[in-house]
Amino acid sequence: MLDSCTENPNKFPTQSLYPMKHLLKYCFVALLLVSLGANAQAKKKPAAKKSAPAKASVASPLLYRKWVNSYEDEKSDGVLVYRPDGYAFPPSRGRKAVSFQKDGSMVRFDIAPNDGQKIVMGRWERTKLPNTMKVTVQGSEMDVYFVEVVSVGKDMLKIRRKSEI
Repeated sequence: MLDSCTENPNKFPTQSLYPMKHLLKYCFVALLLVSLGANAQAKKKPAAKKSAPAKASVASPLLYRKWVNSYEDEKSDGVLVYRPDGYAFPPSRGRKAVSFQKDGSMVRFDIAPNDGQKIVMGRWERTKLPNTMKVTVQGSEMDVYFVEVVSVGKDMLKIRRKSEI
């Protein structure tokens, strides 16, 4: 075979590449089948369980704890989002928080000028409207507003503050 190449350099020995050509085809097909099989296995993995949507309720025992504002989760719809105290937030210069107690007392943690927390005591009570509470806080002057509990769950509280109902 080498002799034929040296005799005529323009003539290429195609017969010797025939087995290699088929070997490359088989390798390509095998690789394709393996990758398709791996892709099918990845699709068969069970999806992570989604928790049931949180229900809105002023009476929910989940409401009675300290909630820290998660402004990263907020959208432009006016709904304030809070996470439980101890949640792993990214670094921030300060965060507002609120703590509702079952007895109707509450503590609002505002951001102080030194980026610390300014504690403001208050009270909350249910209103005639479902999932709405009246909040009264005592600061330099009395502040009264209404809060609609949009949803409350183990990991997230969503509320909407209203000046009137």
